[in-house]
Amino acid sequence: MKGQLPGAEPGRHPDHQAGASDRLLAGDKDLEGADLEGADLEGADLIGVCLRDANLRNANLRDANLRNTTLTGADLQGADLESADFRDAILEGVNLRGAH
Repeated sequence: MKGQLPGAEPGRHPDHQAGASDRLLAGDKDLEGADLEGADLEGADLIGVCLRDANLRNANLRDANLRNTTLTGADLQGADLESADFRDAILEGVNLRGAH
């Protein structure tokens, strides 16, 4: 489902991932260091969220709104970034290897 976060997935630190998902859905804007590996964030509204040093490997960020988002040091390796809006986002030190 668009813009929804997954529940914990086998082999992926379920407590940490579910906690980050719950915090984001509750409107928490500070997700520094969050583990959102493989999260389905398609079409999600992430305006102004702090994702500094977050793990977003293989996340689906297609059509996500990441305006004014802080992604300093975040890992987006292998993430789907098609049509994502990064206007005014802070992208210093972001790992984009294999992102598309």
